[in-house]
Amino acid sequence: METQKAKHACKAYYLAAQRCFEERTISKTEMQMLLFPGIHNMMISIHAGLLAILGDTTEQGEKTEIDVLFSRTDAQFQKLVLGRMGMNTTAFSVSLAQVTQLFSSWQYPYAEVLTSMPDRNFFVRLGSLVFEQA
Repeated sequence: METQKAKHACKAYYLAAQRCFEERTISKTEMQMLLFPGIHNMMISIHAGLLAILGDTTEQGEKTEIDVLFSRTDAQFQKLVLGRMGMNTTAFSVSLAQVTQLFSSWQYPYAEVLTSMPDRNFFVRLGSLVFEQA
């Protein structure tokens, strides 16, 4: 993906995710949020943002899983992300592996039964950091 297209995709999906995460009051005791579409859009934003950060260095047909892309970013960016997210390397790696697995399995999300909901805060924090740097 071309760098400029990746930056635009990162921004568009990030903004879509933010809109999905807006809470809407239904009644005094109920609220609504589009959690699943928000997480899905944020995953696409993170993926596109990492492609933008890496520039045009990704070859066609090369693996572009989110954890692989993150591992290919420079050490300064990785250090920034870990520091700003307040996570140690192990905890971050576990959460990033979950993001990577979800990104590939949720491409057709309704084909699978969801057994657990991922950590929305991780997606939002990682997404905003990638969005800032893309």
